[in-house]
Amino acid sequence: MGLILAFGARASFAGEDPAPANPISFDPAAVQFTRGLENRERFRFTFAAKYRKGAKRLVYVAGNHTHGLDGPNLKTVKKMFDDLAPQAVLVEGFQTVNEYSYRSIDVDRFTRDRFADTGESGYAVYLAAKKALPVLGGEPPPKEFLEIQAEGFDWKDVLGYLSLRMIPLYKKAGDVADDPTLTADAFRSNVERELKADRRALDLDERFGYAEFAAWYRERHPGGPQLQKIVFNDLGAKSDPDATSIERLALALEKIRERRFILQLETLANRYDRILVVYGGSHLCRERKMLERVFGKPKDVKPY
Repeated sequence: MGLILAFGARASFAGEDPAPANPISFDPAAVQFTRGLENRERFRFTFAAKYRKGAKRLVYVAGNHTHGLDGPNLKTVKKMFDDLAPQAVLVEGFQTVNEYSYRSIDVDRFTRDRFADTGESGYAVYLAAKKALPVLGGEPPPKEFLEIQAEGFDWKDVLGYLSLRMIPLYKKAGDVADDPTLTADAFRSNVERELKADRRALDLDERFGYAEFAAWYRERHPGGPQLQKIVFNDLGAKSDPDATSIERLALALEKIRERRFILQLETLANRYDRILVVYGGSHLCRERKMLERVFGKPKDVKPY
């Protein structure tokens, strides 16, 4: 899928600490999905939250998905990486197969034009690779998303939303139909390409092209913004009583992502003392209560 890169397996955890007698665990029930969490933050993304409990240090970079080495997003990742000297890294947008490794990825391709096409997660992977550090991707295997069918959704909802969430990224890249330099066909081609990739990842043989996708969206979100004008705020996972059907769908999918994130974080927290987490800022907002129950309140910093 468009946002997910897969890591290969690694046979061992070189230099890891032995399993602790009292393992760290996180409570998924403490994760919040209520509206307006971002507005409660002292800083706007990008910033970092520094947690500490005894010998354990966790630094969580709350990124904003912008690219390029000269902007505050990647600069913040670099500073937190250098300050913490992490022993392991956990990133959004990457899927770990079996254990963890960056070795199946050509990280040097991230450097093109001063990381012009690389966001905070890819940059963190690059920095970790150059230090030969273990990396975990926080994304679940795509087929796990189909578990929401037990909650009354169907495979069209999974496929539709996974492709829907790519649209704001097309806008950032200038690849939207209402851009006067492009035609509607350019937008349609991007969506078709994403749908094809997502069908393959989900192992779905059913026909579901652009026409079916557009019809699904109109049915799921009548009165919603035009497809080409969708922004990230339209797609957030919300548990509020007034949540839209898309927000309720996002919630079901995000809970599966959150489950995998917690599993990966527990894996690292019980093996290493210094962990760098690099995710979009909205994830930190929803996970604050959960993290504070284990580590206490963090020190928030915004170096740029």
